[in-house]
Amino acid sequence: MSNRVLSSKQQNRLDSISGFTANLTPASPLEENISYSGAADPVAASTGSIQPVLNIGTPNRYNPNGTAQVIAPRLSIVDADGGTLDAANVFISGTFNPTTESLGISGQTGENGTIGALSWRYNPTTGVLSFTGTATNLEYENALKSVTYTNTSAQQGQGREIEFSLGRPIYYAPNGHYYEFVENRGISWTNANNAANGRDYFGLRGYLTTVTSQGEQDFIQQRLAGNGWIGANDVETPDTWRWVTGPEAGTIFWSGGPKGQGGQPVEGRYENWRTLNDPEPNNSGGNESYAHMIGNDGIDNGQSRGKWNDLPDDRDYGSIPQFEPLGYIVEYGGFANETQPQTRGLANLVFGADNPLNFPDFNRDGTPDILWRNYNDGKNAVWTIKYNAANTTTPFTLGSDSKFITQVQDTGWSMEGVADYDNDGVLDILWRNYNDGKNAIWLMQNGSAGLELKNGYFITDVPDTAWEIEAAKDFNGDRKQNILWRNYKTGQNAIWTLDFNATNTNNPFSLNSAGTLFIDEQTDTTWEIAGWHDMTGDGIADIVWRNFSTGRNAVWGLRSTNGVPSVDNTKQYFVADAPFGWELEEVVDFNGDGIGDFLWRNYTTGENAIWEMSSGGNFRQNGAYSVTPNVTPAADWEIEGVADFTGDGIGDILWRNYATDETAIWRMRRNQSGRIELDGGFSLNQRTSDTNWEIEAPSAGNRILTRSV
Repeated sequence: MSNRVLSSKQQNRLDSISGFTANLTPASPLEENISYSGAADPVAASTGSIQPVLNIGTPNRYNPNGTAQVIAPRLSIVDADGGTLDAANVFISGTFNPTTESLGISGQTGENGTIGALSWRYNPTTGVLSFTGTATNLEYENALKSVTYTNTSAQQGQGREIEFSLGRPIYYAPNGHYYEFVENRGISWTNANNAANGRDYFGLRGYLTTVTSQGEQDFIQQRLAGNGWIGANDVETPDTWRWVTGPEAGTIFWSGGPKGQGGQPVEGRYENWRTLNDPEPNNSGGNESYAHMIGNDGIDNGQSRGKWNDLPDDRDYGSIPQFEPLGYIVEYGGFANETQPQTRGLANLVFGADNPLNFPDFNRDGTPDILWRNYNDGKNAVWTIKYNAANTTTPFTLGSDSKFITQVQDTGWSMEGVADYDNDGVLDILWRNYNDGKNAIWLMQNGSAGLELKNGYFITDVPDTAWEIEAAKDFNGDRKQNILWRNYKTGQNAIWTLDFNATNTNNPFSLNSAGTLFIDEQTDTTWEIAGWHDMTGDGIADIVWRNFSTGRNAVWGLRSTNGVPSVDNTKQYFVADAPFGWELEEVVDFNGDGIGDFLWRNYTTGENAIWEMSSGGNFRQNGAYSVTPNVTPAADWEIEGVADFTGDGIGDILWRNYATDETAIWRMRRNQSGRIELDGGFSLNQRTSDTNWEIEAPSAGNRILTRSV
């Protein structure tokens, strides 16, 4: 990023306009200065019983490029008793396309295999990936973290929900029940009923399923695909079919003979009897009094799959093997006084660019990384960050895949942004040379040796070095990367839209003529672009301005017309002023409402603050507050950026001390009043050994300040 030099000359207090009381006690962001009593663990605690608790954590976003990408790298299983599991399931929720969507295991191909002590199998018809094998909760946690999603469709939509559950049953959200198909070829209805009643799922009693809606029927038919018994019969009164199991026991749903031949649903209740060729229930042979769901294609050429049929309690199926029950369908849940287990979770997999709070995640493990450049010798490096909530002293450590990347000895080259320019799921690096005006992009890849340079390309030169790159991101979600420019001599502003053509091996990058244009000028060059985030709730990134001379702040709302960016004059507005001594360090969504919030630091007093902003307006009522403790300026600590290093959906603050070569993270949490506060401050377990190393991402702009009073 460009290194503009600012001078802090005032000691005005931000609380003079926001109404909070600042704490002037000097402190360091390092662990030894923070009290941990009462600190909240971001990993949910066990319920205290033998039941495990499944937490999905913050899922990755899916970069829609047809590659397999890990879904929930921050998933955890918590069990105070250290128990074991014998199965788990993952499935693509809702209607899915088996020809373009699939689940798998990271680093493996095919539809089955092993991971650790577990076996896994993916059924492309049902969309269910199953794990089996008795193993510890930790082994199952590691396996579930490795599940990947792939979508090769050109029209993928906005996202997909992926359901995770522990144990063999799978979860049906509309009624909160669990279901499983138990294989047992030729079992009688009576024995299946007794077996189902004897089953238990973490305190939920089992019973032969009672299917009372089309949605429930579709779910069982698609996800279980079993040929087995269900919980209905007409034993009590011939031709009067009732549910005899579970909470619905005694409910009559059908009266009369076969469907279409006199039989009728009772009070409009749901049924799904077979209607082709020989409609059911037909009581063939005079002894068919038990309900069975067809789960194979051997009847009616597959057109009756999922339909219901009546069968005897037990018989020899040698002459009609296509009707032989292969097991029974068990349902769990619905009885009074049962407690719902915390053994399932939904990963909302959003398609598109990565969550800004997970940025930059080069190795796609779900945790942000730190990108470095040394402006003395031109070396570059990436630190991958690992988080262990159970470690109360050093929860943040460097991963073994932290490494140097290609050196650029010409220190006139400045890293200006990170984005996925070739849509391969790996972040790339944007460069600008402020000596000669050249611009370039490094396409990166995760090779056998970790993150490495794949190819580098020059893009259009901008010889006037008064033009500075302010942001690099896809501002409207169209998968075309944009570059925001400002000229601090003329006050002009511009946006570039980059096209990427992988078939052009000479240079795949070109400027999109329609999407590359000047936008409104701001000729007063004391106004600086402080951030780029959706501030109006329309899903399009807007420009946040700060005037470091007057203390004024403003928003320019942007719009997208056929993918072309422009300033929306109806969404240009001032927000509250903040005195000059306050630095607007980051515009990021702290509270999860989709609107950018302001992180402030006063490098004269050491105070820090957050403004939680409202859509299209000022900060929320009671939404401007200090973040304590203060960090004395004499300690030389600077805020470098915000990223979610813990996976709890809340941005954590990255600090760097350029005098002592220390790097630290403030782990943030939401308190009972809803405000963001410090949970604990921790130094990283590594130093660079050279204070010329500068953090490039996550970055608040890397402004160099001279702190004169």
